[in-house]
Parts: sequence; structure tokens; C-alpha cells
Amino acid sequence: MKSNYLNILVAAIVLMAAGSTFSQVAINTDGTSPDNSAMLDVKSTTKGMLAPRMTQAQRIAITSPAAGLMIFQTDVAPGLYCNYGTPALPSWALVGINAGQWLNNGTSIYYNNGYVGIGNSTPEASLHVAEFTGIRTGTFGTNISPWSSGTNVAVGNDNEDAVLYVGQAPGTEGYLLWQYNSILANAYFSIGTYNGSNNMILQEYGGNVGVRTNSPAAIFHVAEYSPSYTGLFGTPISAYNAGTNVAIGDDNASAVLYVGQSAENKGLLKWDYDLIPSNAYFSVSTYAGLNPLILQEGGGRVGIGTIAPGSMLDVHYDGYTYNYLGYSNSIGSYFYHNELEGDGDGQAALFAYRTRATVNDGTGYALLTSNTALKGYSFWGDLYSFGTSGFNDNDLSRCGGVLGGQSSGSYWGSLGYKNSSLTSYGGYFTSYTSGTGKNSQASTGIGIGAWGDLIGADIHGKVYGVYAEGENYSMYSNGPVYKNNIDVHLQQNGTGTNTVLFTNVSTDVTVQTSGYATLSDGKANIAFDPAFAASVSSESPVVVTVTPTGNSNGVYLSGVSKNGFSVVENNDGKSSVTISFIAIGKRAGYEHPILPKEVTDAGYTRNMTRGLHNDADTKTNGEGLYYENGQLIVGIHPSVLPDPDKPAMETVIPKPGTPPAKGQLNPYSCSGIGEPELVNPQVAVKEIPAVNSAGEGKPVAPPVRQPEPVINENGNTSEKNKTD
Repeated sequence: MKSNYLNILVAAIVLMAAGSTFSQVAINTDGTSPDNSAMLDVKSTTKGMLAPRMTQAQRIAITSPAAGLMIFQTDVAPGLYCNYGTPALPSWALVGINAGQWLNNGTSIYYNNGYVGIGNSTPEASLHVAEFTGIRTGTFGTNISPWSSGTNVAVGNDNEDAVLYVGQAPGTEGYLLWQYNSILANAYFSIGTYNGSNNMILQEYGGNVGVRTNSPAAIFHVAEYSPSYTGLFGTPISAYNAGTNVAIGDDNASAVLYVGQSAENKGLLKWDYDLIPSNAYFSVSTYAGLNPLILQEGGGRVGIGTIAPGSMLDVHYDGYTYNYLGYSNSIGSYFYHNELEGDGDGQAALFAYRTRATVNDGTGYALLTSNTALKGYSFWGDLYSFGTSGFNDNDLSRCGGVLGGQSSGSYWGSLGYKNSSLTSYGGYFTSYTSGTGKNSQASTGIGIGAWGDLIGADIHGKVYGVYAEGENYSMYSNGPVYKNNIDVHLQQNGTGTNTVLFTNVSTDVTVQTSGYATLSDGKANIAFDPAFAASVSSESPVVVTVTPTGNSNGVYLSGVSKNGFSVVENNDGKSSVTISFIAIGKRAGYEHPILPKEVTDAGYTRNMTRGLHNDADTKTNGEGLYYENGQLIVGIHPSVLPDPDKPAMETVIPKPGTPPAKGQLNPYSCSGIGEPELVNPQVAVKEIPAVNSAGEGKPVAPPVRQPEPVINENGNTSEKNKTD
């Protein structure tokens, strides 16, 4: 029989391929002709027809599936699938009772593949009933209203209570209740919670409503009656019952008090509930405001613009800028700013600004005699401690740890600086911002000034010591210059290289001059350059060396003074030969120089190396250096040691007054502190049992934080104002 079916199937395929000859195909065992409405008629009472079987991944991988193509999917919601789309845009859908529509579960049906719409082809919720004027939108139970305009839902019962529940779990819900009574005047409408014992009752009593007063002065008037609780909304949260007191509480959700003029223009006092009390907080804000004032329950923290303050006072401008005051034991305050390019230049995490109405000069450079926009003071000078610090990773260029300068940037200096060529500087200072060389404008700035009682500047370079340049001079020393190495000069020679020159040295302080002269009749009187004559000492003779250029009898000096010398040719010669001369004399005023012995001592450089130190090396310390009584001493002078008599606590800067100590916690006081006040005995809050099998009582499951308040558009639809 298998062979017969196979033959029949092959024949059918061949017949379909030859569509121009046969228009219909029948596959059966009794020879029945195909139905007139079918291109392919398969008939059997014992067997079925199998579509191609494949997995979901294999179905999705079919290239350009034809519209109407069918397969049987073996995994992930198995069943018969058909492509209702096009080859370019396939749209596979399950065919049959499991096609994503209503599904069966015994005698029940259900749907779990999207939204259900009634009167709406594009539902936006699990169940979306569209409003249609002239038709009631929804009725549960007895129809109690003829009103059929707008969106309306009715919950009614003509022989017992009618209830609408809104909540989060069985036993944890609120409700709208119509309390049925056969005598209509005794029936009432109430709003309450499942476990609440003080529901709000709405009855048709006209006029004002009063509590503890028979002459209410407002639509709702609660009179003060002490000792008593004046007003309580929600969960009792305070035992304080003196004077006029109102409590708004909730032991499993947030509690809010609104004060304002409209739905979108109001302020609110809110206790934001949390199952963990230390995570709850109290806030004061406006409804549309972005920066509420947050008072944290746990730790007593206060936040502005954040519901989770990270310090004693946390001010959040936005997610990019916030300030922590009272941050931690190690960091008193923390300021954070994440710059956005769109906010432009001049951004800062902290900006301090100083001004004054009239001139208010400081009187010095000390802590309490200088006026500053921002001041840092470290009372103890411990290792690696500073009054103010600034740090930067210096990833790019033109950046540093600290910047100081004139507000327009005409002169400035930076500590820990990396320049435009990515060279790192411990300190970088400039007093002009552009251009080089002289110009017609006055030059008044100095790049860096250093004054010291022992040493004006201590400069060490691992490769080079100091690079100095200037148009008038690169370096000027007002005092003796000491060197323990050669003095080298570099002379450009026009070949692209330098000629190396060395400075002459002497054991005396000398001045020198040179020149040329011509003998006349074998004689010459030569006057020194006035500058040389003014600089040379008269205490010692000037040494003059004369050399004739050309044939002569030789020459000799007939006389030398500080102003010049005379030359005579030997053997009474009469030639007119040219002579050259060099004159060297001691420098006036420096005939007997007195040099500091410690500087000329062979151990001077060694002593300086011991006393001075590169503090980037944290493994060793310098030995110290000071000058006293004409002696340079390697060591630490007693005057720079820590003051043993320094008080343990700061006494110079006034401290804030110490607040009075709080008394014992008093839960009966409105502030929670102080002496007990006149109160009534506390009334224990009613314990609500766990949920029982009948669905009554308090649920065991903990509550969850409620969402933030949203605008509720509350209207008042009364049937009395409608016409049937």
C-alpha cells in the first residue's frame, strides 16, 4: 500500500508540474475525481497529510517564503504555521485553536498574547473598553444608572453591598463601598481600606460638617480639644495629643499633605515610605519642582534635589552637579561637577567670589590678616598635609593641578602643569600672553619671584639646571658668582654649527684691555680705554705686553700707569712699526676679595647635597641646612621643629557655639525632646492578624514603596445633573 501511495503522490506531482494538461489533482484509493473547487483533493479515512516539520529557527531561516506557505513547528509553541505576509516581509502566524487568540483551560478560556479591546481595534491595556456615547461603557452586577454619555462604569447590587476594590494584595487594598439597606435613607457610600476602622462616610446631610463643635465655621471643621488628637489621617504615628495636632501617616505606603491652588500648582509635605525605616525620608517640595528638600530618617541626612542624600546635606543640581556637605569622617565636604561641552567654558565644581562695598584692605599675608575668596588652613603641619591642594591627571596639554592669575588671564601661574608640548612642570609662570621681544607698550610683569633668607632659589635639573633667555640679558647676578666647573661660550660661525669657547680664569680679580698703536720716530704714548682706566686698581701696576708687527729693533716700555703706557724702540730706533698690546690689571675695589669660607670649602657642594633634598623621593629625607653665626650648618635648626607648647585644639579661629544637649527622648512631645507634657495614656495600635483562609485580616507580605504622586483629573459626575 505504501508503494501505491508513493506512486500516486509522484503522479500527482508530475500532473501538477504539467499544469497546462491537468487543472486538478485527486489523491485517493477509490478513484474519486477531485472536487470542482480544489486544485488538490486528498481523500483518506485512515491517514492524514503531513506538512514539512522543522524548528522555529529553521522556519525563520527560510529564504523569501511564499505567501500562504505552511509548515509544522516542532518547538517553541509548536503547531501549524502559515505565512500571512509576503516573501519580502514574512508574517508567520499559528493556525488553529492555539493561534494566539482565546485559549482553553478546561471550561475556562484565557488570552495571554497581547491586549484585548472592546469597541477598540488598538487596545492600550490588558483590557481596554472604548468610550462610545449612547452606550454604557461597563456594568458590573445590577444596572444602577441610566447615564450613558462619556466613559462610565457602574458597580451595583439591588439586594446587598456593592464594592470596588483597589489595592496591591488580598487584605491590603482600598475600596469604594455602597452599604446596602432596604431602607434607602439608611444606606450610605463609604471610602475605606480593607483593614481600616475609620472609613469616610458620605451621607446627604447639607451644610458644614463639624467635629467636636456644633457651630462649624467651615465646610469641614475639627475643633481643638486638649488633651486629644485633633486630626488623624491614616495610620497613627504620634502619641502627642496636646494643643491642636494633625497627623498624616501610613505604615505601608507614603503619606502626603498637599497645599496649593490647582492640580498642577501646589506644594506638598511627604513622608516617603520604605519597608526599611532608615531608608524612608520626609520631603518638602512643590508638585512640579525638581529639587525637593529631603530630610532623611536614617542618619538625619538632608537632601535638596535628591531622595537619597549622600551626606549630612546633599544638594543635587542635577545628575552632573551635586554637593555633599558633611560627607564623611575623612572628607568634610565633597563637590562634584561633570562638565558638558554644551555648557561652555568657565565651569567649576566650586566657585568662591569675594567683593566689598568699600575698600577693605587686609593687613598682611597671614591667615587672619589676609582677605580671600577661598581660604584653606591646616592647623597641624603633619607629613604630606597641606592647607589647600589641587590635582589633575594631566592627560592632555595646557592643564595643571592649581591655577592662579589675573581674572582676564594676562598673567598667571600653575602648579603641576603640563604645557602645549606635553612637557611637565612642577610650577609654570607667565606674565605676558602673546608675542616676543620688545614693543611700544610698557613691560611691567615678572614671571616668577623668589625670595629666601638662606637661598633665594633651589633649582636642580637631572639633565639641565636652568634655561634662561631675555632680549636685554638672560641672567643678571647682583653679587659674586661661584662655579665649580668650566665656563663655556658658544659662538655661531656661519656653518650651522657653534664654535666652543672657554672663559679665561685667574687667581686674581683682574680686568683686561688690548689694542693697536703705531710708533712715530720710534716712540708712542698710548692711553688706555677710559673704561679700563676707571676699572683698574692703582694699588698694583698694570701688566702690559707689547708686540711689534714688522721689522724693528724691538721695543720696551718706558713707563706704565693706570691711565696708559709709553713705548720706545730699542737702540734709539726711528721706525714707524705697528705694535699690539694686552694690558691686565687688578680690578679696582676687588684687590683683596673676602670670600665666604664655607662656599670655597671643598665640602660645600657635598654639604648642599646633604641639606637639600628632592622630596619626590619618599624613602629618604634631607638632613636640613641653615646659616648661623657665619657658619653653614648641615642639620635642622631648633626653630623649625614642631612647637611642643602648641595647644592640642585650635584657639585662634572662633568655633561655633556648642548646641545644648538634648533631653531624654520624649515621644509625647511634638519635637520628640524635652520634658514630658500633659498627655493621655497611649492607646496601643490595633494588631491586625495575618491573612486567614477566608481572605480577612492583614496580609503577611510586606508593602512596597508607592509611586510618586501624579496629577489626577478628578471630576464630579452626578446623575442629578444628567437627563436620561
